[in-house]
Amino acid sequence: MLCMGKTYKSTRVNKVYASTEPVSMLVEEALAGGYTTQNSMQSILNLASNFQNEMDLVTLTRNGILKQAVTNMAAKFGITQEKICELLHMSARNFQRIKDNAPLDIYTSEQTIEMANVYSKAHKIFIDEEAVKQWFQTPNYALGNQKPLDLLDTSFGVKMVSDVLGRIEHGVFS
Repeated sequence: MLCMGKTYKSTRVNKVYASTEPVSMLVEEALAGGYTTQNSMQSILNLASNFQNEMDLVTLTRNGILKQAVTNMAAKFGITQEKICELLHMSARNFQRIKDNAPLDIYTSEQTIEMANVYSKAHKIFIDEEAVKQWFQTPNYALGNQKPLDLLDTSFGVKMVSDVLGRIEHGVFS
């Protein structure tokens, strides 16, 4: 018996392939895929609690995320602490002065969450962490031959990088 197979988001038309897996396993796999982005963002930001919607992200931003989240992001992107501080518009020395258990200010928290969201989106597309790091470090024609990582210092740059990732996800040349 043929049942629905995996669909691929790289094209606008869903392709159905023959599979020997039961339909219930495929549904569980699809649900896990949606959870992966949230789970990935939680692991990047080193969050203890789940967030269910954007209002939870607003609350998280207002309360401030911990310094460890920025350190984790630097490791995920494969960059130095100085580079991540440059992207967040703060001096490395001021960042070092922040206590590990002290929350960051609202603006730094928001930008860090936006960067984590873009990283999660890239990880969902490329899957391999090394491929994600390489993509962020490689100049991209769709971004004016700039490295995607270098554009993450503004909300407009984050949106541009996110848009390019969306086009890649849907199979549009970028």
